[in-house]
Amino acid sequence: MASRRTRPPQPLAPHGIPGHLVEFVEALRGVGIAVGPSETVDAGRVMTVLGLGDRSALREGLACAVLRRPDHRDTYDAMFDLWWPA
Repeated sequence: MASRRTRPPQPLAPHGIPGHLVEFVEALRGVGIAVGPSETVDAGRVMTVLGLGDRSALREGLACAVLRRPDHRDTYDAMFDLWWPA
């Protein structure tokens, strides 16, 4: 069985920021956080509105878009730190 990627490609996925977001969502799925297509689209909209300038706002905005269960928050935060480093 192939292992899922748990570390981000460097520096970004081949398709820029949108590709990096898709890879991030795939990594979240790989660690057991169910993110559906509609949540992925919502995350893209969050990025369009917030941009990349405020990392804290991006962390919270993406969390609102992709998390359904509060008990996934610690895992999400760890993955966010890997994929969107300061």
